[in-house]
Amino acid sequence: MFRAITTNADPLRPLRMLLAAFKLSRRNLAPLLDANGWAINTRARINIPFGTSLTAVASLPPGSSRDLSDPYADRRRPWWLLGLVVGLVCVLAFAWDLLPDIAETAKALSEVPVPAPTEP
Repeated sequence: MFRAITTNADPLRPLRMLLAAFKLSRRNLAPLLDANGWAINTRARINIPFGTSLTAVASLPPGSSRDLSDPYADRRRPWWLLGLVVGLVCVLAFAWDLLPDIAETAKALSEVPVPAPTEP
């Protein structure tokens, strides 16, 4: 069973992870960035000030404001409006179907004589 698991995995993966750990321990990101497709022409030595600047939280320049709307977001469809229209059409169709029954019932009730109240 162990053999079936390891044949599908990359056998050089532990070696690559070990090499990556050694390169990171030397604080040189150039080979790793180059392996990921970044064009690095010199050694990118990471010293304490440079590492600190990479992990700093960005702040807005003075006089600027934050715009939280996404101009490239997918356009939202007004599904609620479609549901409202379909619901209204269903209610109107149901009412249109009931109108003759309501009219007949009202006519029949208006023709029924109301009995006079009896006194005890």
